[in-house]
Amino acid sequence: MPPMSKQQARKPLKWVGSAKRDLDAMPEDVKDVFGHAIDLAQAGGNTRTPR
Repeated sequence: MPPMSKQQARKPLKWVGSAKRDLDAMPEDVKDVFGHAIDLAQAGGNTRTPR
């Protein structure tokens, strides 16, 4: 039987001001990078990409 993975609770995401609109207006490759960083942050992780 494979080991059970621990599903960590994700932190809520709250968009402030025009942040969501600004992100939506960016090119897809930029949205992918930011989306990955946001996903990591919600899971409690850390990205190696500087801000």
